[in-house]
Amino acid sequence: GDQVCVKLKRPGKEPIILTPETMLEAFVYPAEDEIFTSNVEGKWDKVDPESFAHPSTATLCAFHKPKGMESKMSVPARAERPEIHLAHQVSLIQQAAGAEHLHPVGRLDKDTTGLLLLCDNGQLTDMILRPGLVQKTYIATTRLPRHRAPTEAQLRMLESGVMLNDGPVSASNVHMVGEEECEIPARFAAQFQPEVRYCVSLTLNEGRNRIVRRMMAAAGMPIKILKRTRIGPIDLHELGLHDPLQVCGFGGCGRACHHHP
Repeated sequence: GDQVCVKLKRPGKEPIILTPETMLEAFVYPAEDEIFTSNVEGKWDKVDPESFAHPSTATLCAFHKPKGMESKMSVPARAERPEIHLAHQVSLIQQAAGAEHLHPVGRLDKDTTGLLLLCDNGQLTDMILRPGLVQKTYIATTRLPRHRAPTEAQLRMLESGVMLNDGPVSASNVHMVGEEECEIPARFAAQFQPEVRYCVSLTLNEGRNRIVRRMMAAAGMPIKILKRTRIGPIDLHELGLHDPLQVCGFGGCGRACHHHP
């Protein structure tokens, strides 16, 4: 069929022109957003956000994954602590959201914390995971020898690209961040004296197994703590999901954030 164009106007931000390939941007908050579609005359017609089909056909949840939880839905037959398994948390989220068949969109390794999306729509899941379409941002805490901070050359190396055993990879918007963004857990604080704790923010548009850890190591900055903070337009901290196990749901009815006990 004909390609449909949509314009999303969000308060305080420039309008976004959307095509089917960039629909991930169209998480609609009816109380805040204005939605326009292009008509045959090339003009924009305003539509009711509640009737905008894309977000209403999928349930998407932003979940703050804790350290130690694997991004898979299987639970060992004799699991002593089901609460540490993703499948148990997804079950609670589905009950709260009135959703079914939620699944993780991609994965985070067991030691990585932060933003993990859950979705019940295969088409949207495929769109999010398509290489080159949706950017993902991480904050990596690296432990280096005393008085040897990451150099500008190392940061630029991440942007120009490093060669891994499965091919080259590069990042964008690579920069150092302050301690307030590191969010180092209290149990790790003693391991990191201020002069040997450095945090780097970097954004990638592809996903491979442990790709951030491998490229940081290749640039001479081994990771001690890794957290994913953003996927496309969804930002963990903008949603207020500061603590592990917090979740926020999106859909045609807007968004609702809460914390599972």
